[in-house]
Amino acid sequence: MRILFISNYNAWERIEDGVMPSHHLFGVNEMIDHFETPDSAILKKQFGGGKIDFVKVANPSKLELLKLYVKCFNYDVVYDVLTAVSKQFGVLNKFHLFCPRLVTVFHHPPFDKMMKYAKSDCSVFFTEELMKEAQKCIHDGRQVVYNPWYPEKLWYDKNKQTLNSKKTYDFLDNGKTSRNHNLFIRSMRLMPNRRAVIVTDKKHIPTEYKEGENVDLFFQDKPNDLTMLQLCLNTKVMVIPLEENKKKLGPIGATSYMDAIALGMPVVTNKKAAFAKEIADNGIGCLFDLNEESLVKALSQSLDKYDDLHDEMVSFSGSHSISNYTELLSLYLFK
Repeated sequence: MRILFISNYNAWERIEDGVMPSHHLFGVNEMIDHFETPDSAILKKQFGGGKIDFVKVANPSKLELLKLYVKCFNYDVVYDVLTAVSKQFGVLNKFHLFCPRLVTVFHHPPFDKMMKYAKSDCSVFFTEELMKEAQKCIHDGRQVVYNPWYPEKLWYDKNKQTLNSKKTYDFLDNGKTSRNHNLFIRSMRLMPNRRAVIVTDKKHIPTEYKEGENVDLFFQDKPNDLTMLQLCLNTKVMVIPLEENKKKLGPIGATSYMDAIALGMPVVTNKKAAFAKEIADNGIGCLFDLNEESLVKALSQSLDKYDDLHDEMVSFSGSHSISNYTELLSLYLFK
C-alpha cells in the first residue's frame, strides 16, 4: 500500500531530527519502520510494509493543486490531517473523480458545506461532540470516526532529563490562536502573589500587558517545541484562555493540551473548549466562564488542588497517548 500524507507544515522533518513530538504526524510515525529519504518512509511489516510519502501543502495555487491531484493517482490512500486539500479533492471524490481513498481529519466547525458538497471516504474527529455535529449534515454511507488525539510521551520523557524542572511560574499561557491574553493578564492582577508567563511575538503583544507586573512575556517568532518544553517544566499549571465565541469550538488549544497531558500539568481553560468535558470528567483541571472573577477562581483552585490534579493528570497520561490514536487509525487507514 502507498499512502500520501498531507499537512500544511513539515512536521516529519522535525520529528526525524528529534526536535518535535511525533503526535504532530497524527498517528503515522508509530507505523514507520525507517525513512528512505527526508520525505518518504517505509512502514513496519505489521502495517503492511508499504510506503508513505509526505508533502507540505499551504495555500496552494490552482496549478499546484492540479499537479498534486495528478500525483494522488499514484497512491492507495491520501491522509489529509489538516483539511489542506479535502475541500477541493472531496468535491471530485463525491463525483467519483478521485481514485485513492481520502481520509481527512476535520478540526473546526461549521462542517455543513464540507459534508454537503465534498466527500471524504473517512472523516475523523477528535471529540464525540464534533463528530455528532458533522453527522447531522451527512446523508450518505461515508465512514465517520471519533479518534481522540493524545501526545507522544516518550519524546517529553527523553528530553526533559537534561532540562531544569524548577518551578519558576505558577501559570503558563503558551498558545497564540484565538487566545484572550488580556483577560488572563487582568485576572493575574487580582493575584499579585502569583507569577505567570505568556508566549507571544513582538507583533502581538497583549494590549493590557504592563512591564514590571506579575506576568512576563516570552517572545517566540517560530514554534520551538524544545523551548516550550523548558517553559512547561518551569511552570505548575497550563492555562488555555480561549476568546469568546458563540459558535461551537473546534480543538483550539489542543497542542497546549498535549503538552500538559504529557507532563502531568493541570489545565485551566474555558467551559466551551473542545476538551473541557474530558478535563471535568477526569479531574485534571479547572474550568471557567469568560470573566475575571471566574478565571481567578479557577486559577486559585488549580493551585489549591495542585497535588491532586497533578496526580490525576499523571494517571490520565499513562493511559492516553498517541499509540491509542495509531491503533484506531490503522483500522480505517488500511481498510
